Amino acid sequence: MCSPTLAVMAASTLFAAKNQRDQGRFQRDTGKYNARVAENQAEEERAAGTEAEIAHRNRVNQFVSKQRAQLAANNVDLTSGSAFQLQEDTLLQGEADALRIRSNTDSRASALQTQSALLTQQADFAGVAGNNNATATILGGTANILDSGVADKWLKPNSAAKTGAITHSSGAVSYPLVD
Repeated sequence: MCSPTLAVMAASTLFAAKNQRDQGRFQRDTGKYNARVAENQAEEERAAGTEAEIAHRNRVNQFVSKQRAQLAANNVDLTSGSAFQLQEDTLLQGEADALRIRSNTDSRASALQTQSALLTQQADFAGVAGNNNATATILGGTANILDSGVADKWLKPNSAAKTGAITHSSGAVSYPLVD
């Protein structure tokens, strides 16, 4: 028959181990969710950046069209001289700005992807750590049970559970009355 102390110690150990395993799984699942959120944010950042880049190019083209219309309205030759150079400079500066938008977008998206990868690694580690902590709790609890003296009754061939003898701290041995 199992003693109440031994049963409580075993139940406590198993409960603590399950709790640690569950906590590790929760942290793993939360981390993986956060990693997916960061990945989605990276995709949204790319999409928004592409739209901003296209919109900027469209605005630059509209601006160059206005320049041409104003120059043409003043009878300026659009194919040479400073009028031509003005259009080229506007297009070059507009393209440089569009490429800067792309570069900034790529940097932000890359940072979010790196965050996603780190969160995934942390999540995996949390799951492993939860399992390791649970195993350590079971092993530690088992060691405590074995070291408590309670288990001596069931583990030693000449234990008190079999002989009925109780050894006192003074070294005296007594045999309890059994009804």
